[in-house]
Amino acid sequence: MRTSELIALEWNDVDWIKTVVRVSRALTQASKEPESTKTTSGTRTIKLLADALYTLKEQKALTLLSSSLVFLNPRTDKQWEGDAPIRKTLW
Repeated sequence: MRTSELIALEWNDVDWIKTVVRVSRALTQASKEPESTKTTSGTRTIKLLADALYTLKEQKALTLLSSSLVFLNPRTDKQWEGDAPIRKTLW
């Protein structure tokens, strides 16, 4: 997944039964709200491998009760302000 897609991922995009995530939006530096993916082929369903499924289950403890978003900025506990800050400060 693109960084912009990860930070726009919501818990309702995760299908725990089928073990997949549905990618349908992205949050870039240019947008204030999530937009559709970069290309039409960017809208897709991705099978979760065991490590990714485990990580998402661990992530639930951090954000599920406080947000519809899977990943929040750990410094602010708020939505990321686009994809650039995560690449510049966290990775």
